[in-house]
Amino acid sequence: MNPFLWQDIGSADPAYYDEFCRYMKGKTITLDNSFELEKNFAKTIDYVDVTEAFEESDYDKWKNGGKRYIAEEHKGGEAREI
Repeated sequence: MNPFLWQDIGSADPAYYDEFCRYMKGKTITLDNSFELEKNFAKTIDYVDVTEAFEESDYDKWKNGGKRYIAEEHKGGEAREI
């Protein structure tokens, strides 16, 4: 599901990426709520390693990583609203 493996905007597993896009459709995604949204999405898929990884993850590390990511030039950056 890692979106950073390939050059394009998709992910390493297009089926999960499509599922993720359907799950997120219509939701407002912010840096503050993105961690909870992703944790909730992980619970909807049958991928225990991913679910467990999010259960063990730290919100502050997620948020700090997100701040660094959106502050720099990155894949998909042209799709975000400013």
